[in-house]
Amino acid sequence: MFNKLSIKMTFLYGLIIIITIVYLIFILMFKYEDNQFKKNEIEYLSYVNMFSNLLKDDMSNITSLIDKTPEYGKSIDGRILVLNSDGYVISDEYNKIIGEKITNKEMTSSIDNKEESMGYYKMDNEYIMIITAPILQINEVVGVVLISTSVTHIKQDVQSLRNQAAGISVIAIIIAFVLLIFTGKKITKPVSKLTDASQSILKGQLNTKVDITRKDEIGKLALTFNKMSEELYKLDENRRRFITNVSHELKTPLASIKALIESLINSKNDIDTYNEYLTDVNVEIDRLSGLVKSLLAVARLEEEKIKKEPMNLYLEIQRIIRMFEPLTNEKNINIINKCKEDIVIVADKYKFKEVIINLIDNGIKYNRDNGYVEISYREKMWRKMLIVRDSGQGIPKEDINLIFDNFYRVDKSRKNEKGGSGIGLYIVKKIIDLHQWSITVNSQLGKGTEFIIEIG
Repeated sequence: MFNKLSIKMTFLYGLIIIITIVYLIFILMFKYEDNQFKKNEIEYLSYVNMFSNLLKDDMSNITSLIDKTPEYGKSIDGRILVLNSDGYVISDEYNKIIGEKITNKEMTSSIDNKEESMGYYKMDNEYIMIITAPILQINEVVGVVLISTSVTHIKQDVQSLRNQAAGISVIAIIIAFVLLIFTGKKITKPVSKLTDASQSILKGQLNTKVDITRKDEIGKLALTFNKMSEELYKLDENRRRFITNVSHELKTPLASIKALIESLINSKNDIDTYNEYLTDVNVEIDRLSGLVKSLLAVARLEEEKIKKEPMNLYLEIQRIIRMFEPLTNEKNINIINKCKEDIVIVADKYKFKEVIINLIDNGIKYNRDNGYVEISYREKMWRKMLIVRDSGQGIPKEDINLIFDNFYRVDKSRKNEKGGSGIGLYIVKKIIDLHQWSITVNSQLGKGTEFIIEIG
Protein backbone atom coordinates (compact mmCIF):
# COMPACT_ATOMS: atom_id res chain seq x y z
CA MET A 1 0.00 0.00 0.00
CA PHE A 2 2.72 2.48 1.02
CA ASN A 3 4.61 1.69 -2.18
CA LYS A 4 1.99 3.56 -4.17
CA LEU A 5 3.02 7.00 -5.35
CA SER A 6 -0.40 8.52 -4.55
CA ILE A 7 -0.18 7.34 -0.89
CA LYS A 8 3.37 8.64 -0.57
CA MET A 9 2.37 12.00 -2.05
CA THR A 10 -0.66 12.26 0.26
CA PHE A 11 1.37 11.58 3.40
CA LEU A 12 4.31 13.73 2.37
CA TYR A 13 2.27 16.79 1.37
CA GLY A 14 -0.16 16.16 4.24
CA LEU A 15 2.72 16.25 6.69
CA ILE A 16 3.99 19.48 5.12
CA ILE A 17 0.51 21.03 5.40
CA ILE A 18 0.10 19.94 9.06
CA ILE A 19 3.53 21.29 10.05
CA THR A 20 2.81 24.56 8.21
CA ILE A 21 -0.63 25.02 9.81
CA VAL A 22 0.62 24.18 13.33
CA TYR A 23 3.56 26.54 12.92
CA LEU A 24 1.34 29.36 11.63
CA ILE A 25 -1.19 28.87 14.45
CA PHE A 26 1.60 28.86 17.03
CA ILE A 27 3.12 32.07 15.64
CA LEU A 28 -0.24 33.81 15.19
CA MET A 29 -1.49 32.85 18.67
CA PHE A 30 1.80 33.94 20.24
CA LYS A 31 1.66 37.27 18.41
CA TYR A 32 -2.00 37.79 19.23
CA GLU A 33 -1.52 37.01 22.95
CA ASP A 34 1.57 39.21 23.09
CA ASN A 35 -0.27 42.12 21.42
CA GLN A 36 -3.27 41.81 23.75
CA PHE A 37 -1.08 41.88 26.86
CA LYS A 38 1.00 44.75 25.48
CA LYS A 39 -2.15 46.83 24.84
CA ASN A 40 -3.31 46.11 28.37
CA GLU A 41 0.11 46.95 29.82
CA ILE A 42 0.30 50.27 27.95
CA GLU A 43 -3.17 51.22 29.17
CA TYR A 44 -2.43 50.47 32.82
CA LEU A 45 1.04 52.01 32.67
CA SER A 46 -0.65 55.26 31.67
CA TYR A 47 -2.98 54.95 34.70
CA VAL A 48 -0.24 54.20 37.21
CA ASN A 49 1.92 57.05 35.88
CA MET A 50 -1.04 59.41 36.05
CA PHE A 51 -1.45 58.68 39.78
CA SER A 52 2.25 58.93 40.53
CA ASN A 53 2.37 62.28 38.72
CA LEU A 54 -0.53 63.62 40.81
CA LEU A 55 1.50 62.97 43.93
CA LYS A 56 5.07 63.63 42.88
CA ASP A 57 5.07 67.38 43.67
CA ASP A 58 3.09 67.40 46.88
CA MET A 59 2.06 64.41 49.00
CA SER A 60 -0.60 66.66 50.55
CA ASN A 61 -2.76 65.63 47.59
CA ILE A 62 -2.95 62.17 49.10
CA THR A 63 -6.11 63.04 51.03
CA SER A 64 -8.07 63.96 47.93
CA LEU A 65 -6.53 61.04 46.04
CA ILE A 66 -7.56 58.60 48.78
CA ASP A 67 -11.08 59.93 48.59
CA LYS A 68 -11.17 59.38 44.83
CA THR A 69 -9.40 56.01 44.78
CA PRO A 70 -12.64 53.92 44.66
CA GLU A 71 -13.92 56.07 41.80
CA TYR A 72 -10.67 55.69 39.83
CA GLY A 73 -10.63 51.97 40.57
CA LYS A 74 -14.09 51.51 39.07
CA SER A 75 -13.19 53.51 35.96
CA ILE A 76 -10.07 51.53 35.23
CA ASP A 77 -11.37 48.08 36.22
CA GLY A 78 -8.65 47.45 38.77
CA ARG A 79 -7.65 47.88 42.40
CA ILE A 80 -5.53 50.90 43.28
CA LEU A 81 -3.20 51.03 46.26
CA VAL A 82 -0.92 53.82 47.41
CA LEU A 83 2.04 52.85 49.57
CA ASN A 84 4.62 54.94 51.38
CA SER A 85 8.35 54.48 50.85
CA ASP A 86 8.43 51.78 53.53
CA GLY A 87 5.85 49.68 51.70
CA TYR A 88 2.86 50.33 53.99
CA VAL A 89 -0.55 50.80 52.37
CA ILE A 90 -1.89 54.33 52.93
CA SER A 91 -4.77 54.14 50.42
CA ASP A 92 -6.85 51.14 49.28
CA GLU A 93 -9.83 51.14 46.96
CA TYR A 94 -11.52 48.49 49.16
CA ASN A 95 -10.27 49.92 52.49
CA LYS A 96 -9.23 46.40 53.55
CA ILE A 97 -5.46 46.41 53.87
CA ILE A 98 -4.65 49.98 54.93
CA GLY A 99 -1.62 49.93 57.21
CA GLU A 100 -0.41 46.54 55.98
CA LYS A 101 3.04 46.16 54.49
CA ILE A 102 3.47 44.80 50.92
CA THR A 103 6.81 43.45 49.83
CA ASN A 104 6.27 42.12 46.32
CA LYS A 105 9.07 42.39 43.81
CA GLU A 106 7.32 45.03 41.66
CA MET A 107 7.07 47.47 44.57
CA THR A 108 10.66 46.75 45.63
CA SER A 109 11.86 47.27 42.03
CA SER A 110 10.06 50.63 41.75
CA ILE A 111 11.60 51.82 45.04
CA ASP A 112 15.10 50.61 44.21
CA ASN A 113 15.19 51.54 40.49
CA LYS A 114 12.84 54.59 40.57
CA GLU A 115 10.87 53.29 37.56
CA GLU A 116 7.72 51.42 36.64
CA SER A 117 7.58 47.69 37.15
CA MET A 118 5.04 44.98 36.37
CA GLY A 119 4.47 41.30 36.93
CA TYR A 120 1.91 38.52 36.52
CA TYR A 121 0.52 36.15 39.15
CA LYS A 122 -1.99 33.33 39.31
CA MET A 123 -4.28 33.37 42.33
CA ASP A 124 -7.27 31.05 42.73
CA ASN A 125 -7.50 30.35 38.97
CA GLU A 126 -7.30 34.09 38.32
CA TYR A 127 -4.47 35.70 36.34
CA ILE A 128 -3.48 39.02 37.91
CA MET A 129 -1.29 41.80 36.53
CA ILE A 130 0.42 44.12 39.03
CA ILE A 131 1.91 47.44 37.91
CA THR A 132 3.81 49.81 40.17
CA ALA A 133 5.22 53.33 39.68
CA PRO A 134 7.33 55.35 42.13
CA ILE A 135 6.18 58.70 43.57
CA LEU A 136 9.18 60.96 43.26
CA GLN A 137 9.95 64.22 45.05
CA ILE A 138 13.26 65.87 44.24
CA ASN A 139 14.43 62.55 42.80
CA GLU A 140 13.61 60.72 46.01
CA VAL A 141 11.03 57.92 46.28
CA VAL A 142 8.39 58.99 48.82
CA GLY A 143 5.83 56.34 47.87
CA VAL A 144 4.53 53.85 45.32
CA VAL A 145 1.30 53.62 43.34
CA LEU A 146 0.23 49.98 42.78
CA ILE A 147 -2.54 48.86 40.45
CA SER A 148 -3.67 45.23 40.28
CA THR A 149 -6.10 44.05 37.62
CA SER A 150 -7.38 40.73 36.34
CA VAL A 151 -6.11 39.57 32.91
CA THR A 152 -8.09 36.31 32.99
CA HIS A 153 -10.39 37.59 30.24
CA ILE A 154 -7.36 38.05 27.94
CA LYS A 155 -6.21 34.50 28.66
CA GLN A 156 -9.75 33.23 28.02
CA ASP A 157 -10.04 35.20 24.75
CA VAL A 158 -6.71 33.83 23.55
CA GLN A 159 -7.67 30.27 24.55
CA SER A 160 -11.05 30.60 22.83
CA LEU A 161 -9.38 31.85 19.67
CA ARG A 162 -6.80 29.05 19.95
CA ASN A 163 -9.61 26.47 20.20
CA GLN A 164 -11.38 27.95 17.17
CA ALA A 165 -8.14 27.99 15.18
CA ALA A 166 -7.48 24.36 16.17
CA GLY A 167 -10.97 23.37 15.02
CA ILE A 168 -10.58 25.21 11.73
CA SER A 169 -7.13 23.66 11.30
CA VAL A 170 -8.50 20.15 11.79
CA ILE A 171 -11.18 20.81 9.17
CA ALA A 172 -8.59 22.36 6.84
CA ILE A 173 -6.27 19.37 7.28
CA ILE A 174 -9.12 16.91 6.57
CA ILE A 175 -10.10 18.86 3.44
CA ALA A 176 -6.44 19.05 2.42
CA PHE A 177 -6.04 15.27 2.82
CA VAL A 178 -9.18 14.63 0.76
CA LEU A 179 -7.94 16.98 -1.96
CA LEU A 180 -4.47 15.43 -1.80
CA ILE A 181 -5.90 11.92 -2.20
CA PHE A 182 -8.02 13.09 -5.14
CA THR A 183 -5.11 15.02 -6.71
CA GLY A 184 -2.67 12.20 -6.04
CA LYS A 185 -4.93 9.72 -7.82
CA LYS A 186 -5.44 12.15 -10.68
CA ILE A 187 -1.67 12.60 -11.06
CA THR A 188 -0.74 8.96 -10.62
CA LYS A 189 -3.54 7.53 -12.78
CA PRO A 190 -1.79 8.51 -16.03
CA VAL A 191 1.51 7.31 -14.53
CA SER A 192 -0.14 3.93 -13.90
CA LYS A 193 -1.38 3.93 -17.50
CA LEU A 194 2.15 4.64 -18.72
CA THR A 195 3.51 1.87 -16.49
CA ASP A 196 0.95 -0.64 -17.81
CA ALA A 197 1.69 0.42 -21.38
CA SER A 198 5.44 0.02 -20.73
CA GLN A 199 4.79 -3.49 -19.44
CA SER A 200 2.84 -4.26 -22.62
CA ILE A 201 5.76 -3.04 -24.75
CA LEU A 202 8.10 -5.16 -22.62
CA LYS A 203 5.93 -8.17 -23.53
CA GLY A 204 6.31 -7.38 -27.22
CA GLN A 205 3.15 -5.34 -27.91
CA LEU A 206 5.17 -2.53 -29.50
CA ASN A 207 2.29 -0.49 -30.87
CA THR A 208 0.76 0.07 -27.41
CA LYS A 209 -0.39 3.66 -26.83
CA VAL A 210 -1.86 5.57 -23.89
CA ASP A 211 -4.99 7.69 -24.06
CA ILE A 212 -3.81 10.70 -22.07
CA THR A 213 -4.70 14.21 -23.27
CA ARG A 214 -3.19 16.79 -20.95
CA LYS A 215 -1.19 19.95 -21.49
CA ASP A 216 1.21 19.54 -18.56
CA GLU A 217 4.47 17.59 -18.24
CA ILE A 218 2.61 14.27 -17.93
CA GLY A 219 0.75 15.05 -21.15
CA LYS A 220 4.07 15.74 -22.89
CA LEU A 221 5.46 12.50 -21.45
CA ALA A 222 2.44 10.58 -22.76
CA LEU A 223 2.85 12.17 -26.21
CA THR A 224 6.54 11.26 -26.21
CA PHE A 225 5.68 7.74 -25.07
CA ASN A 226 3.17 7.31 -27.91
CA LYS A 227 5.71 8.55 -30.43
CA MET A 228 8.32 6.22 -28.98
CA SER A 229 5.88 3.31 -29.18
CA GLU A 230 5.10 4.17 -32.79
CA GLU A 231 8.81 4.40 -33.65
CA LEU A 232 9.53 1.10 -31.90
CA TYR A 233 6.72 -0.51 -33.87
CA LYS A 234 8.09 0.94 -37.11
CA LEU A 235 11.59 -0.23 -36.23
CA ASP A 236 10.29 -3.71 -35.50
CA GLU A 237 8.30 -3.72 -38.75
CA ASN A 238 11.39 -2.53 -40.61
CA ARG A 239 13.45 -5.24 -38.95
CA ARG A 240 10.94 -7.91 -39.94
CA ARG A 241 10.68 -6.53 -43.46
CA PHE A 242 14.46 -6.27 -43.62
CA ILE A 243 14.88 -9.93 -42.69
CA THR A 244 12.13 -10.98 -45.10
CA ASN A 245 13.46 -8.86 -47.95
CA VAL A 246 17.09 -9.82 -47.42
CA SER A 247 16.05 -13.47 -47.35
CA HIS A 248 14.03 -12.96 -50.52
CA GLU A 249 16.76 -10.95 -52.25
CA LEU A 250 19.36 -13.60 -51.43
CA LYS A 251 17.08 -16.53 -52.12
CA THR A 252 16.14 -15.52 -55.67
CA PRO A 253 19.64 -15.19 -57.18
CA LEU A 254 20.90 -18.18 -55.18
CA ALA A 255 18.04 -20.30 -56.51
CA SER A 256 18.76 -19.09 -60.06
CA ILE A 257 22.49 -19.83 -59.68
CA LYS A 258 21.73 -23.30 -58.25
CA ALA A 259 19.30 -24.09 -61.07
CA LEU A 260 21.74 -22.94 -63.75
CA ILE A 261 24.64 -24.90 -62.24
CA GLU A 262 22.47 -28.01 -61.90
CA SER A 263 21.47 -27.67 -65.53
CA LEU A 264 25.13 -27.46 -66.51
CA ILE A 265 26.01 -30.49 -64.40
CA ASN A 266 23.18 -32.68 -65.61
CA SER A 267 23.35 -31.83 -69.30
CA LYS A 268 25.84 -32.22 -72.11
CA ASN A 269 25.47 -28.97 -73.98
CA ASP A 270 27.80 -27.26 -76.39
CA ILE A 271 30.18 -24.48 -75.46
CA ASP A 272 27.71 -21.74 -76.47
CA THR A 273 25.09 -23.07 -74.07
CA TYR A 274 27.70 -23.22 -71.31
CA ASN A 275 28.68 -19.63 -72.00
CA GLU A 276 25.05 -18.52 -71.94
CA TYR A 277 24.42 -20.26 -68.60
CA LEU A 278 27.64 -18.91 -67.11
CA THR A 279 26.71 -15.42 -68.27
CA ASP A 280 23.38 -15.76 -66.43
CA VAL A 281 25.24 -17.00 -63.34
CA ASN A 282 27.55 -13.99 -63.55
CA VAL A 283 24.53 -11.63 -63.71
CA GLU A 284 23.02 -13.23 -60.61
CA ILE A 285 26.36 -12.95 -58.79
CA ASP A 286 26.49 -9.26 -59.72
CA ARG A 287 23.03 -8.87 -58.21
CA LEU A 288 24.21 -10.54 -55.00
CA SER A 289 27.32 -8.38 -54.96
CA GLY A 290 25.26 -5.22 -55.38
CA LEU A 291 22.95 -6.25 -52.55
CA VAL A 292 25.87 -7.00 -50.23
CA LYS A 293 27.45 -3.63 -51.09
CA SER A 294 24.17 -1.89 -50.25
CA LEU A 295 23.93 -3.71 -46.93
CA LEU A 296 27.52 -2.82 -46.11
CA ALA A 297 26.80 0.82 -47.01
CA VAL A 298 23.88 0.85 -44.57
CA ALA A 299 26.01 -0.69 -41.82
CA ARG A 300 28.81 1.80 -42.53
CA LEU A 301 26.42 4.75 -42.21
CA GLU A 302 25.45 3.60 -38.70
CA GLU A 303 29.08 3.93 -37.58
CA GLU A 304 30.79 6.61 -39.67
CA LYS A 305 30.88 10.32 -38.94
CA ILE A 306 30.56 12.92 -41.66
CA LYS A 307 33.43 15.18 -42.67
CA LYS A 308 32.05 18.42 -44.01
CA GLU A 309 34.01 20.62 -46.39
CA PRO A 310 33.18 23.39 -48.88
CA MET A 311 32.46 22.16 -52.42
CA ASN A 312 31.26 23.61 -55.69
CA LEU A 313 27.75 22.25 -56.21
CA TYR A 314 27.66 22.67 -60.00
CA LEU A 315 31.00 20.90 -60.60
CA GLU A 316 30.16 18.02 -58.27
CA ILE A 317 26.83 17.37 -59.97
CA GLN A 318 28.45 17.56 -63.43
CA ARG A 319 30.89 14.81 -62.42
CA ILE A 320 27.99 12.62 -61.28
CA ILE A 321 26.02 13.26 -64.49
CA ARG A 322 28.96 12.04 -66.59
CA MET A 323 28.82 8.71 -64.72
CA PHE A 324 25.26 8.14 -65.99
CA GLU A 325 25.90 8.93 -69.69
CA PRO A 326 25.83 5.27 -70.88
CA LEU A 327 22.52 4.66 -69.08
CA THR A 328 20.92 7.91 -70.18
CA ASN A 329 21.95 7.33 -73.79
CA GLU A 330 20.34 3.91 -73.68
CA LYS A 331 16.97 5.24 -72.45
CA ASN A 332 17.33 8.66 -74.06
CA ILE A 333 16.96 10.39 -70.65
CA ASN A 334 18.16 13.96 -70.42
CA ILE A 335 19.87 14.99 -67.12
CA ILE A 336 19.82 18.77 -66.65
CA ASN A 337 22.06 20.62 -64.20
CA LYS A 338 20.41 23.99 -63.46
CA CYS A 339 22.66 24.89 -60.50
CA LYS A 340 24.63 28.10 -60.86
CA GLU A 341 28.36 27.64 -61.27
CA ASP A 342 29.31 29.77 -58.24
CA ILE A 343 27.17 27.97 -55.63
CA VAL A 344 29.26 26.54 -52.78
CA ILE A 345 27.82 24.33 -50.05
CA VAL A 346 29.41 22.65 -47.01
CA ALA A 347 28.89 18.88 -46.97
CA ASP A 348 30.60 15.51 -46.82
CA LYS A 349 31.59 15.23 -50.48
CA TYR A 350 31.51 11.42 -50.72
CA LYS A 351 28.24 10.95 -48.87
CA PHE A 352 26.65 13.83 -50.77
CA LYS A 353 27.69 12.06 -53.95
CA GLU A 354 25.84 8.91 -52.77
CA VAL A 355 22.67 10.96 -52.23
CA ILE A 356 22.70 12.49 -55.72
CA ILE A 357 23.65 9.17 -57.37
CA ASN A 358 20.73 7.37 -55.71
CA LEU A 359 18.23 10.11 -56.58
CA ILE A 360 19.36 10.34 -60.21
CA ASP A 361 19.48 6.54 -60.48
CA ASN A 362 15.87 6.28 -59.29
CA GLY A 363 14.89 9.13 -61.61
CA ILE A 364 16.31 7.18 -64.56
CA LYS A 365 14.98 3.72 -63.57
CA TYR A 366 11.40 4.79 -63.11
CA ASN A 367 11.29 7.41 -65.87
CA ARG A 368 9.67 7.22 -69.28
CA ASP A 369 11.63 7.11 -72.51
CA ASN A 370 12.71 10.58 -73.68
CA GLY A 371 12.13 11.88 -70.17
CA TYR A 372 14.33 14.08 -68.00
CA VAL A 373 15.94 14.41 -64.57
CA GLU A 374 16.54 17.99 -63.45
CA ILE A 375 18.77 19.18 -60.59
CA SER A 376 18.35 22.78 -59.43
CA TYR A 377 19.29 24.98 -56.49
CA ARG A 378 17.08 27.66 -54.95
CA GLU A 379 17.37 30.08 -52.04
CA LYS A 380 14.23 31.47 -50.44
CA MET A 381 14.73 33.75 -47.44
CA TRP A 382 16.87 31.65 -45.04
CA ARG A 383 16.11 28.35 -46.80
CA LYS A 384 18.63 26.72 -49.16
CA MET A 385 17.06 24.00 -51.28
CA LEU A 386 18.50 21.43 -53.69
CA ILE A 387 15.75 19.98 -55.88
CA VAL A 388 15.91 16.76 -57.90
CA ARG A 389 12.89 16.49 -60.23
CA ASP A 390 12.03 13.81 -62.79
CA SER A 391 9.31 13.13 -65.36
CA GLY A 392 8.80 9.54 -64.22
CA GLN A 393 5.83 7.43 -63.20
CA GLY A 394 5.36 9.08 -59.78
CA ILE A 395 4.65 7.62 -56.33
CA PRO A 396 1.20 6.82 -54.89
CA LYS A 397 0.17 9.12 -52.04
CA GLU A 398 -0.12 6.24 -49.55
CA ASP A 399 3.53 5.24 -50.18
CA ILE A 400 5.21 8.65 -49.93
CA ASN A 401 5.75 8.46 -46.14
CA LEU A 402 7.23 4.95 -46.44
CA ILE A 403 9.68 5.25 -49.33
CA PHE A 404 12.62 6.03 -47.01
CA ASP A 405 12.12 2.82 -45.03
CA ASN A 406 14.70 0.11 -45.54
CA PHE A 407 13.85 -2.33 -48.38
CA TYR A 408 10.55 -0.58 -49.04
CA ARG A 409 9.31 -0.78 -52.62
CA VAL A 410 6.41 1.14 -54.04
CA ASP A 411 5.56 -1.59 -56.53
CA LYS A 412 5.59 -4.84 -54.54
CA SER A 413 5.10 -6.91 -57.72
CA ARG A 414 7.93 -5.28 -59.61
CA LYS A 415 10.48 -7.89 -58.49
CA ASN A 416 13.92 -7.00 -59.79
CA GLU A 417 13.48 -6.16 -63.44
CA LYS A 418 14.66 -2.61 -62.76
CA GLY A 419 17.38 -3.65 -60.34
CA GLY A 420 15.99 -1.93 -57.25
CA SER A 421 16.38 -3.43 -53.78
CA GLY A 422 14.62 -0.71 -51.76
CA ILE A 423 17.82 0.34 -49.97
CA GLY A 424 18.78 3.42 -52.01
CA LEU A 425 16.32 5.92 -50.55
CA TYR A 426 16.95 4.57 -47.05
CA ILE A 427 20.64 5.43 -47.53
CA VAL A 428 19.65 8.88 -48.84
CA LYS A 429 17.58 9.59 -45.72
CA LYS A 430 20.34 8.39 -43.38
CA ILE A 431 22.92 10.65 -45.05
CA ILE A 432 20.54 13.63 -44.99
CA ASP A 433 19.94 13.04 -41.27
CA LEU A 434 23.69 12.79 -40.62
CA HIS A 435 24.08 16.25 -42.20
CA GLN A 436 21.17 17.49 -40.05
CA TRP A 437 19.33 18.47 -43.21
CA SER A 438 15.80 17.51 -44.21
CA ILE A 439 14.25 15.91 -47.29
CA THR A 440 10.65 16.06 -48.50
CA VAL A 441 8.89 14.49 -51.48
CA ASN A 442 6.22 15.80 -53.84
CA SER A 443 4.84 13.36 -56.38
CA GLN A 444 1.92 12.76 -58.73
CA LEU A 445 1.20 9.50 -60.49
CA GLY A 446 2.08 9.76 -64.15
CA LYS A 447 3.61 13.24 -63.75
CA GLY A 448 6.86 12.62 -61.91
CA THR A 449 8.52 13.08 -58.55
CA GLU A 450 10.32 15.96 -56.85
CA PHE A 451 12.81 15.48 -53.96
CA ILE A 452 13.56 18.68 -52.02
CA ILE A 453 16.68 18.67 -49.84
CA GLU A 454 16.74 21.58 -47.41
CA ILE A 455 20.37 22.32 -46.63
CA GLY A 456 20.99 23.53 -43.08
